[in-house]
Amino acid sequence: IKVSSNDGLINIVLKEGAEGSGSGSWDLGIRTNAFKNFDQNGKASYGSSLGKLDYMLSVLVGWYANPVPQSETFFDGAGNFQRRLDEEIDQHGSNYETTANLVYNISDDTALRLNGQYSKNRDSSTNEGTIFEPDMLDNIVETGNSHRFSTSKVPAWEIGGDFETPFSDSVTFKLLGLYSYNHNTSSQREDFLIEGTTPEDDFLFIFDSIPTEKIARTSVTWQLNGNHSLEIGSEMALNELQSRLQFFELENGVLVERDIATANTTIKETRNESFIIHSWKLGSHVTIDSQLFTEWSKIKQSGVDVARSRTFFFLKPTVDLRYNITSDDQLQLSIRRVVRQLNFSDFASSASDDDQVVAGNSEIRPEKYWEVEVVFEHRLPNDGGRIKLDSYYRRWEDRIDRIEIAPGISGRGNAGPGTQFEAAIEGSFRMGMIGLPDLVIEPSARLVYTRVRDQFTGLKRRFNGWWPYRAAINIRHDISSLGVSYGINFFRSGHRRFNDIDETIDFPLQNRLDIFVEKQLFKGIVLRIDAFNLNLRQGGRERNFYAAGIASGVLTSREIRTRSFGRVFEIRLRGAF
Repeated sequence: IKVSSNDGLINIVLKEGAEGSGSGSWDLGIRTNAFKNFDQNGKASYGSSLGKLDYMLSVLVGWYANPVPQSETFFDGAGNFQRRLDEEIDQHGSNYETTANLVYNISDDTALRLNGQYSKNRDSSTNEGTIFEPDMLDNIVETGNSHRFSTSKVPAWEIGGDFETPFSDSVTFKLLGLYSYNHNTSSQREDFLIEGTTPEDDFLFIFDSIPTEKIARTSVTWQLNGNHSLEIGSEMALNELQSRLQFFELENGVLVERDIATANTTIKETRNESFIIHSWKLGSHVTIDSQLFTEWSKIKQSGVDVARSRTFFFLKPTVDLRYNITSDDQLQLSIRRVVRQLNFSDFASSASDDDQVVAGNSEIRPEKYWEVEVVFEHRLPNDGGRIKLDSYYRRWEDRIDRIEIAPGISGRGNAGPGTQFEAAIEGSFRMGMIGLPDLVIEPSARLVYTRVRDQFTGLKRRFNGWWPYRAAINIRHDISSLGVSYGINFFRSGHRRFNDIDETIDFPLQNRLDIFVEKQLFKGIVLRIDAFNLNLRQGGRERNFYAAGIASGVLTSREIRTRSFGRVFEIRLRGAF
């Protein structure tokens, strides 16, 4: 639901009248497209209560098989055609997830909650390709075949819980704990030019990572009076990542393992975050929320070729002011100091989708920025909708981007200061003025300006991979008398670019149009039909390679990739019991 300037989720709990009863829901779907992909997935959940114990269990299963046509055309630096690779990519996999939640209501205002989740995702992709090259007469002829195979498996589980109880009418105590674990194993191999009948690997990547997280958090909240509340708390986290990368290249007919820095490493973090949060209501029009977080962390990295220990300390203040100008107009001003958590995978070497080694960086520091945000929201009369204007400015420090880690090898590291400015307008309009109160139109548009100094050219540019604008419109019409709903969703985003040590990758602007219609059938069962990608037939990219790095400007080769998607259709049934 929409709550002022933010989205919110509200759980409605019945204290009386539901004891001993249970209810559940189910959802089944099939998806296909012109390339004969066939996805199946389903979800079921059930919840009930036994005395003071409430419980809920949900299970999700899915399978997919998705053939995708793709073509890559290669040119030299002068634009002369060199080669074309036409591939059929067979992507298939499965996912499974089960979630359980238990709530023991010790009293009306004291509860112990436990939750757990287990998931397992398997994915594989087989690329069978045909290679075309010019002959002596410049005729395009078939010259060979290629084979590529990649696979990944990610089992993961998580268990958590929290306990909440009042010390008095104005003081509440809360304790929370969490443990999570997942294990990602993947491999990637390719024979670009098959000789004979059996593929022989040109290279082989084997990657294995195990991240774990342990969190304990406690807090006490005081409702000082009707206008003031205060929360004080602390959180302790123990995080760890074990990562291993093996890279083999063909040499004299034999796969030989190459030495890669930080390919086998362990990262451990001990982090404490303490906080104090104060909320002050100044009459019926103004509310001020102020926060002060302190963060201390110690990160250790160890491995065959690295032994590094660092300590960080940050102060993170925040002030939010909300001013209700009228009953229908609200102005929000926020000033925040944000320190982003490090991604431990940046510490360890890994392999990219383009068969390249991405170097690990043991010197990487957290990104930080000051943010100033201004939001204005106006609610239209007679529940006619709302208009929201949002803008914010961020001044980044230690912005993380691609940098040179070792001679000729790049990875993620700190590129220095950066600037970000965004301005957005969003609307939600109920068309009661034309006699259609159940027709809702939600347009939105966002402009994004970012700048950081490129570490390879020394020039200012946009953040890697960020689009400069995005626009969307969502339309939904509920015809209650017929039990029918339909809608249209459209979005458009601008061109994106990635700069690396010796290449640039450009992605064109994107347009996407989706529509749906759903019908309520008997006994509360709902049938929904979706059509996706109605105007997005192809995706792709342009990849340019430069001699002696992109700063030289000397183009050596170009690769243009096109990938067909096709229209996707999905049929779903959902209901309750």
